Order: sequence, then structure tokens, then C-alpha cells
Amino acid sequence: MNILLLCLSIGAISVVHGEDPYLFFTWNVSYGTISPLGVPQQGILINNEFPGPNINSTTNNNIVINVFNNLDEPLMFTWNGIQQRKNSWQDGTPGTMCPIPPGKNYTYHFQVKDQIGSYFYYPITAMHRAGGAFGGLRVNSRLLIPIIFENHGKSIQSWHLDGYAFFPVAIEFGRWAPEKRRNYNLLDAISRHTVQVYPGSWAAIMLTFDNAGMWNLRSAQAERAYLGQQLYLSVENVARSLRDEYMLLDTTPLCGVVKGLPKPPPYGP
Repeated sequence: MNILLLCLSIGAISVVHGEDPYLFFTWNVSYGTISPLGVPQQGILINNEFPGPNINSTTNNNIVINVFNNLDEPLMFTWNGIQQRKNSWQDGTPGTMCPIPPGKNYTYHFQVKDQIGSYFYYPITAMHRAGGAFGGLRVNSRLLIPIIFENHGKSIQSWHLDGYAFFPVAIEFGRWAPEKRRNYNLLDAISRHTVQVYPGSWAAIMLTFDNAGMWNLRSAQAERAYLGQQLYLSVENVARSLRDEYMLLDTTPLCGVVKGLPKPPPYGP
């Protein structure tokens, strides 16, 4: 008998009502004295800090930064390495944005996506970067849910999940146990949508259930899927918003146990 263990902890699943979370910052950029090499000199501070404050964010966070330019010359920030998807107007480079005039303020607004890692920001105008006003920008992974597969059979198995990519973090011989979590590869696992489980072995994958809809998890071997080695995962569109999921089309036919039932009501914007 082949066993599929779904380690889904109710307490580990976050339900988001509405938009993705927002992080708000207010930066006052000014001149100040710094001593990076032990010798006092004029530098550029953010909120009286050198280096500037760290931005610690999570995938899909909306970042809103209100920058007050207290310098005597124009100022503009760029977000090195951040992919401004569909939003080049916040990239902070000459030609796509204008600098903030002295004594004025501007609010940057952008969203970080699936770019897990460490980046940095800095002022791109003149030689301001040499004077400071730079700092770190960290993009953390969203909460990852583990799914464990165990193969007690005598042949290799393949498991496929529709609608998602996941990270295979461990494949080992024997039985899975909680202490096996110490062996998970949480550093450089490669995103995939199918995983192989060898005879007498187990495999662990991790993913974030952030794609609303009904998705099929099944054996990639047709005969096994036909005999029942498959199940469905329902990821609810809690906000009932078109931002998270398209509506079922009016022309979509219904069959099986839902034939003749009314279709879901329309979502809001």
C-alpha cells in the first residue's frame, strides 16, 4: 500500500483577506557626519542612520517609502536587483523617473515578487552613493507548507502537482520521521512540478498554496492515477476577488455531481 502523507498544519496556513500586505516607511534624507574609515567626513544619512535602514520584506509585500529630500540637490533612489514587474516607473533610474527636488518628497511604491534573496538600494544621482544613503533590502520566502511522499512499493513512483511549482527539499531511503527535517535542503532547492520517489524511500517537497483554485495532485504514471493515486487540493479565494482568481465562464459546462447546480456568484473587483 503506497502512502501519501500530507503534512498540512491548520495553524501554519495564513488566510489573507484582501490585498497583499503593505510595508510603510518614512525616510528623512539629510547630511551628517560619518566616519567609515575612522576619519570624520560629511555623508548622507537616512533617518540619521549610516548605512540606511534595512528593508525586511516577504514575497508579494507592497513596499511604500515616502522619501523627504533634505539635501541641497536632487535625489533619487534605485532598488538594485529588484524586478519592477509592470512598474518601470518606480525603478529609480534617469530616463524613467525624475529626481526628488531639494526640500520636496516623493513616495515610491512597488511590489517584491518571487526573488528570494538579499539586495540593496542606493541613491543613483550624482555621486551620492559614495556619501551613503544605501542599505539592504531582503526578500524572504512566504510560508512554505511541507508535503511528504512515502513509497513502500517495489518500483519508482512519480508525483505531479498541477497549478504549482514546488521545491523538492529531500529524498532519502527508509521511513520519514520528524527529525528528518534537519536534512532538508532549504538553501538552493530547484523549483519543479514533478518529483520521483524511489522504492523504500520518501521525498519531501515544500510549496506555498497561493494559487487559488482546484488542483490535482496525482501519480504521473497513468495506470496508478487511473487506479486512484490522486487527490484534489482546494485553495480558496478568500477575498473573492478577480485579483486572485478568474470567474467560471458562463459557457463552462457542468458535469458529474455538480451538473444542474448554480454556478458561483460573481467576484468583486
